[in-house]
Amino acid sequence: MFKIKDIEIRYTVFVATLIVIAVIGYFDYITPVDLSFSLFYLIPISLLALYRNTKLVTVLITTVFATIICFLAEYYSRHGSELFYPIWNSVVRLFIFASTVILIWYLKKSKESFRKSEIRFKVLFEDAPLGVALIDSISGKIIEINTAFCKIMGRSVKEITTIDWSSITHHDDIQEDIDNMALLVKGEINGFQMEKRYIHPDGSIVWIYMAVSRLIKEQDTPLRHICMIEDITERKRSEEQIKLFQVSLEMMPDGAYWLDENFNFVYVNEAGSKTLGYSNNELIGQSLLKVSPIVTKESNQKLKEMLRMNGSFNKESIHRRKDGSEFPVEISTTYVKCGNKEFYCGFAKDITYRKIKEAALIEAKQKAEENEENIRAIFENSIDAIRVSKEGYTVVCNQAFVDLFGYDNKSELIGTYVLDLVSLGEREKIEQNRQKRSRGNDVLNFYESIGLRKNGEEFPFEIKVGNYILKNENYQLAIIRDITERKKKEKELIQAKERAEESDRLKSAFLANMSHEIRTPMNGILGFANLLKDPNLSGEEQNEYIRLINLSGARMLNIINDIIDISKIESGQMKVEIEESNINKQIEYIYNFFKPEAEAKGVKLSMQNSLPSNESVIYTDREKVFAILTNLMKNAVKFTDHGTIELGYHLNLGKEASQRIDPVNSELVFFVKDTGIGIATERQTAIFERFVQAEIGNKRAYQGSGLGLSITKSFVEMLGGKIWVESEQDIGSTFYFTLPYDPCKSMKNNTVSVKPIDLFITDIKKLKVLIAEDDAASEMLISVFLKYIAKELLKVKTGIDAVKTCYDNPDIDLILMDIQMSEMNGYDAVREIRKFNKDVIIIAQTAYGFSGDSDKAIEAGCNGYLAKPINFVELKVLIKNYFPD
Repeated sequence: MFKIKDIEIRYTVFVATLIVIAVIGYFDYITPVDLSFSLFYLIPISLLALYRNTKLVTVLITTVFATIICFLAEYYSRHGSELFYPIWNSVVRLFIFASTVILIWYLKKSKESFRKSEIRFKVLFEDAPLGVALIDSISGKIIEINTAFCKIMGRSVKEITTIDWSSITHHDDIQEDIDNMALLVKGEINGFQMEKRYIHPDGSIVWIYMAVSRLIKEQDTPLRHICMIEDITERKRSEEQIKLFQVSLEMMPDGAYWLDENFNFVYVNEAGSKTLGYSNNELIGQSLLKVSPIVTKESNQKLKEMLRMNGSFNKESIHRRKDGSEFPVEISTTYVKCGNKEFYCGFAKDITYRKIKEAALIEAKQKAEENEENIRAIFENSIDAIRVSKEGYTVVCNQAFVDLFGYDNKSELIGTYVLDLVSLGEREKIEQNRQKRSRGNDVLNFYESIGLRKNGEEFPFEIKVGNYILKNENYQLAIIRDITERKKKEKELIQAKERAEESDRLKSAFLANMSHEIRTPMNGILGFANLLKDPNLSGEEQNEYIRLINLSGARMLNIINDIIDISKIESGQMKVEIEESNINKQIEYIYNFFKPEAEAKGVKLSMQNSLPSNESVIYTDREKVFAILTNLMKNAVKFTDHGTIELGYHLNLGKEASQRIDPVNSELVFFVKDTGIGIATERQTAIFERFVQAEIGNKRAYQGSGLGLSITKSFVEMLGGKIWVESEQDIGSTFYFTLPYDPCKSMKNNTVSVKPIDLFITDIKKLKVLIAEDDAASEMLISVFLKYIAKELLKVKTGIDAVKTCYDNPDIDLILMDIQMSEMNGYDAVREIRKFNKDVIIIAQTAYGFSGDSDKAIEAGCNGYLAKPINFVELKVLIKNYFPD
């Protein structure tokens, strides 16, 4: 195969020869000198130059030789016989003619040969299994490309000739490709080979091996280069699989190895070399005899024959470490044939611990046989779990130990390592304790740890471990006790202590707050009461002091009511009294009640009633709804200094309802919205807890017991609703609560007109009244109220005196009986009076105010019941009912 440069030189010689022939022929024609001999040697020389197998040296030698012959022949033809010259001249001309014919034939044949060569080259180019492309080195443009190249790249010829190669080259290979091409273009290298990745149109990666060679040079600059590529994707995948296989072998905890046909190490993984105490380089190429003391050349030959016959075998053997120590192994070897070579692939597992366990089992069996009665007496009668171990492995244990760790029988525990029975987090501590324990009878103190049962359950235990020597061998005796219940009780005690401390802290804060809340109105009551003693007070001042005393009294009463309500709720004595309740009227009453107070602060108060009057009457506890609305409105007015307060409700239909009311799922959603100080997000849940106001510690202090919202929440939940708040500090708050919508079927207007009643009774007959009261102030207050109707007023301080006075005065019309009195309480006094007087009217009065007090009073024989502080309007109504005009 000739090079392109050689072809160019040969045709240059041929063309130059033709030019020389033409010049010589012209001079031969116009001059008397006969130059025809030149044609004789020039034409053969041109044919030799064209012939591709002729070397240029041969052409030059032939030229010199032909020149010498031609000159000799010309010389003798001119200076010899006259007959020789015509003959020579004719021969030369005949040779010239023959050479011309041969030249024409050769040119025609060369053209046909070149055409066939071109066809053969194209066939080889297109059918080549490798991808081949002729590329312009400067522009990177593809000049010629075969089908295999397109197939490997997954693109058509048109796509490849217009594509940006960097866009389909993997980003990790671009820089190396650019560097190699730069060296090729500069002429520093004649070609290069590399493995790289291309990206197919579907996004998949194809690996190729690429070889690039320069083709044409002009002034030492490569103009063309040939690029040949081969798809090596499958090879790469195989390499990856081999790499993964090798990595998996390296990650194995057991030793893995490959041996050649002579049982020399070809490969050993890290675990294998580490177990043997060698490095990998120290073992590669070494014989198996180096690490296996029981293997010989004869045994190796038998192993080969057995492996060739059976393919694999498993057995136990002995290996020797680099330091000379030996250890038992379990080996598994497989025969593998790769081509004409034989290999043996195997695994070696260190079974030292297993042998120790087996030995421990055997030893345990022997010990059990020798000391069966003693072991049974010591172990089986113990309520604590007992274990005997050697070098950390269980030799024997009792049934309590089996039960404690949740195993089925003792055989499952024999040979177990101590760390297998403790929690992962405790194993390092246990192992350190075990290693510190020296030979002898030294005993460690009790310590606690976490055990691990068979089912994975963890439990706390207490253990005491001691060493003892038996037949010159060191054993450990461990006594273990489950302390789950103790830990549980300790935890419960800690939690109870924390709850008690928290309760004490909150109650202390509550009591401090109650002390402040009670002393403040008491200060107003007592202070202004003392000021009223001044005889120089004007009527206006007296009225103002009385007004302030009433306000302080109302505040104290509110505090006492809160305490009573929370006590009832905590004791479960708060009852729900379901009756007809007009929601619209309650909203209007609350609105009218708080409107003056709000407007006095410059706050605008508004209300919203969503239902018409005939649909706003529902079944619920009217008093509790009133208390809920009052508490929420009281807070809104208290914490709002400017802006607005909105009070109202709307009907929320059931999920299944559209335009109709669903009594089962419908509810009333009440809201109280203000523009007050707001509530921090982290406190919005805590405000519904008891005593929270005393705990907040806000610099901006407000009056209140801290029980209002807790009571409100309890009332809402008792009525089947829920309560929540939406608030933002310095913006305002909106309290929502819901109540089931249970409308009354008979929407009657049950409004009863009540005739105003004066505070003092002056329009009934005079009565003989007995006041049983041990508190002087209360007794005096009642006396003042009754002075207008009493024709005779009797007073006693004890229950016994009340019974005696009533017995001595059978004409008594009315008894006001205090329940809490010394010597005999009011209930017992009423029962004694009813034994001899069934007709006298008895009205009970008490400061307790607990749920069920009225029922107790009626059961004892009272006609009516009043809670202190006495509402004299209510008392007047009762007297009017029992003693009409």
